[in-house]
Amino acid sequence: MKVNLTRYALWYTGGSLVVLTFVLIFQQAFGVMLGSAFVPILPAMVAAMVEGSKWAKENSEPVPAPWKDALGMTGVAVGVTAFLIIATSLSTMNMGLEGLRVMVLLMVVYSAFWIITNRLFLAMGARNEWASQNRRGS
Repeated sequence: MKVNLTRYALWYTGGSLVVLTFVLIFQQAFGVMLGSAFVPILPAMVAAMVEGSKWAKENSEPVPAPWKDALGMTGVAVGVTAFLIIATSLSTMNMGLEGLRVMVLLMVVYSAFWIITNRLFLAMGARNEWASQNRRGS
C-alpha cells in the first residue's frame, strides 16, 4: 500500500491543533490542568483510520505492507510533532542540553506508540470501510 503521507500529515496536523486547542480552552475555562500525554496519539488514530478507509475504498485486498506504511506515517508524526513543539514554544525554549535530551527521549517513546497506533488503526480503518460497503451492498 502506498499511503498518502501528505493527507496523513494534514489529518495529523489538524487533529493535533484541534486537540491542543481543546486542551487549552478547557484549562482556561475550568482552571484544571489536563494531562497531555495522550495528545499526540489521538490525531495519529484518526489520520491512520482515514488512510485505511481510503485504501479500502480503492482495494478489496488487505493492506500488503502495513508495518512499512505505519513506519512512514510514524516518521511524519515525529516531524509534524517536532515542528509543532518548536513553533508553539519557540519563545520559551530555553531548555539547554538536558531539556533537549528529555525531548528526544519523549519522541522515541512516542514513536513506539505511534508505530503501533498507526498499524492498528490503518487496518481498523480498512475493516470499517469494508464492513460499511457490505452493509450498503456495494
